[in-house]
Amino acid sequence: MIRKLFLVCSLALALAAPAQAAPVAGTAQGILAGPATPFPIAEDTTFFTLLGTVLGASGDFAAPDDVRGRIVGFLPVTATVGEDVVMVSLFGAYAGVVTAVTEGVGGNGRPSVGVSSIGTFSPFGVLGDFTPGLATLDFTFFQVGRFAVQGVVGSFTLTGLVPVPVPAALALFGFGLAGLVVTRAARRGA
Repeated sequence: MIRKLFLVCSLALALAAPAQAAPVAGTAQGILAGPATPFPIAEDTTFFTLLGTVLGASGDFAAPDDVRGRIVGFLPVTATVGEDVVMVSLFGAYAGVVTAVTEGVGGNGRPSVGVSSIGTFSPFGVLGDFTPGLATLDFTFFQVGRFAVQGVVGSFTLTGLVPVPVPAALALFGFGLAGLVVTRAARRGA
């Protein structure tokens, strides 16, 4: 009797937990461009009025409706650790903080700057069935022009991270598993 009660309570707890959509897991990447910035670009440079287009998508960004071809906009991005990063689009918004900046040289021999950030992606529009979740947004900026920056071009990659199970979900799973073990043991003993 106690075993059956335990099993029924475990199943009731598992079924009573509200069903919730998961955060977006996948990648959207594309190109971006912006107006002239101080020459040469380097760490601490601020990149203004950046617009981009999604060229590739995988995982949840590619389904049910693909985000390829969609325009994205970025508030000014400053290549300084701790600065804010904000992206807006018709499929979601990202808000994060710069975690790393790297300087380099592009294939054209001109300076490049890499910016990495971590934050939250809040989906809407074609991704409206998903919930906000942890994401990363990485940029690579290249200057256009040899002696004066005529503009900035680059690429971006937005990656929605797979969520880690929360303790409550693990507890419910444990109760359900324990109920199955108790029931199976009871059947063997009978």
